[in-house]
Amino acid sequence: MSAFAAPPPRPRPKILILGGGIGGVSTAFDMSKEFHDAKISADITVISPNEEFEFVPSNPGIFLRQIDPRDTHIDLQEILEKKGIEYKQDKMTHVNPDIQTIELKSGEILPYDYLVLATGPKLSSAGVPGYRDHILSVCTSKHALEGAKKWEEYVKDPISKGPVVVGALQGASCFGPAVEMALMMETDLRQRQIRHKVPMYYLTPEPYVGHLGLKGVGVSRDLLESVLRERSIEWRVNCEILEVGEKEIRIRHRLKEDGDPIEETIPYGLSVMIPQFDGPGVASSNDQLFGPHGMVKINKKCQNDAYPNIFGVGVCVHIPPVDRDCPVPCGAPKTGYMIETMGTAVASNVASMIQGEKPSSIPSLGALCLTDFGDDGAVFMAVPQMAPRNINWFFRGVPAKLAKMAFEKYFMFKLRTGDTDPYYEKYMLHLIGLNRLDDFNSLPTSTKEADQEEELRIRLKQKN
Repeated sequence: MSAFAAPPPRPRPKILILGGGIGGVSTAFDMSKEFHDAKISADITVISPNEEFEFVPSNPGIFLRQIDPRDTHIDLQEILEKKGIEYKQDKMTHVNPDIQTIELKSGEILPYDYLVLATGPKLSSAGVPGYRDHILSVCTSKHALEGAKKWEEYVKDPISKGPVVVGALQGASCFGPAVEMALMMETDLRQRQIRHKVPMYYLTPEPYVGHLGLKGVGVSRDLLESVLRERSIEWRVNCEILEVGEKEIRIRHRLKEDGDPIEETIPYGLSVMIPQFDGPGVASSNDQLFGPHGMVKINKKCQNDAYPNIFGVGVCVHIPPVDRDCPVPCGAPKTGYMIETMGTAVASNVASMIQGEKPSSIPSLGALCLTDFGDDGAVFMAVPQMAPRNINWFFRGVPAKLAKMAFEKYFMFKLRTGDTDPYYEKYMLHLIGLNRLDDFNSLPTSTKEADQEEELRIRLKQKN
């Protein structure tokens, strides 16, 4: 018998991931794979108020009853527990970063070693009177289904109801779906043989159509202005929504960025808008965690500077606007692929910290978007997000529409397999210049960040 007793087992690190959307689920799967490869034992828990994952990019199709929502939803518990990830249906109401706990709506208090905030956005009306009462949305499948009923009522008698108005609210950061919604609705009206009865308007805070919050991608301005013109959709740029009435929208816009503001009232019978996105909407015991509009403050490694064991992924994080000179505020977009790059970086960085190493993974934040224009579609790539770029490309055609339709099926397949970054996808995207992680060696960590990370590693080592 040995004279020495075996040391007590070290406690398994607890990782809480808040959010059951693209950001939360892809981060959980990437983390599970990363931990398996590194032989790390840890407890991963995903917490979401929703029972099912929903593929948000398909919501415009649900609005027009072209896509069955059952094809874009999947049970979260089923897909997560297959990978040994715990799922809890609840909602975070308060985070206490100094004592490393969160409080849930159910009253439960959970401790954590690492926290990932991937909650998605809180939808904001930006204080516009009447917006919430009259404007439709495609930001959730529930909103899309509600809109589908309104659309079916509208097309029965569009002449008596008035024009269709589509666009984005000031401060919005997601312009692709707004253009997509306008063009898909226009196509649907043509297919119903009633397009000639319906005037259409596109309202956007962008300084020009095709800016996309990215100062444009390739020839996106020429292409999108061209498609709106050929579909007879009037547009207003540098547009601010002032008030929404039951039958009219009052706006202020500029013909040019340096032009005088013009106030105008546009009649409408049905309107769909992309709102402003705010942060998770949770209370915190420390104001260093959340920034403008309640967004999660992160550095280039998706870490919070004040609390390096807290990470942010997806639409709920604060990324400064790409173009700060817009007369009307335009946010930086966070597309699906960009969100996945954040999740991959966070998984790698948490694994490094658990092993006592310095986290160094930085997401590439490359933008890859597929959009449906009804008759055809478009693909745009911007790598990196900020100009000058290595890739700055935009393509329009029927293959893009088919690719958007196929991607929905492919992404749902990835969720069922529990691998959102399979080797074949990684290889194919690498061939066209897309990689999830940036070359972090070219982006040195600040002394402040290094000191904070070292302090956290010491604290966790003492705890274990």
